[in-house]
Formats: sequence, C-alpha cells, structure tokens
Amino acid sequence: MIKSPFKTPKPKEFEYKPRFYDERKEDLKTRMKLIKTEVRMEKDEQSDLRTRIHKRWDRDYKQQRNRQSNLRIFFIAALLTIVAYYLLK
Repeated sequence: MIKSPFKTPKPKEFEYKPRFYDERKEDLKTRMKLIKTEVRMEKDEQSDLRTRIHKRWDRDYKQQRNRQSNLRIFFIAALLTIVAYYLLK
C-alpha cells in the first residue's frame, strides 16, 4: 500500500465502558435536563416575539438593500453600454 503525503492517519479509537452505573443518578440527570429545557422554553416564549420582529426587520432591510444594489448595477451597466456604443460608433 502506498502512503500519500497529503493524508494524515486517523487517531486510534478506544472503547470506554464505565465500570459503575448508577440508575438513580442517570434518571436524575435526565429529569433535570427536561426541567431545564421546560424553563428555558418558558423564558423563550416571552422574548420570542421580540426576536421574530427583529429577524423580520433584518430580513426586510437586507432584501431592500439587495434590490437597491441590483438596480444600481443595472443602471451602471446600461450607462456603460450606451457610452461604449457612442464611442465605438
């Protein structure tokens, strides 16, 4: 097998198996995680409206700037075409 100078070897993989398993602790972790996500969702609902409004304004502003940029490019291209036509005529 030919080794390529551009490929790096993959790191070794280890199979870690914990020796002890505490079912109560795992259950507690999952319940805590669930409660934290529920609390976070309640907080997010309050600020969700503000976030949606800001995202909408940002999107509209970007679309408006994009339209203006496209119009500007079109007018510059049209002007250059007219100038080139009169110069080459």
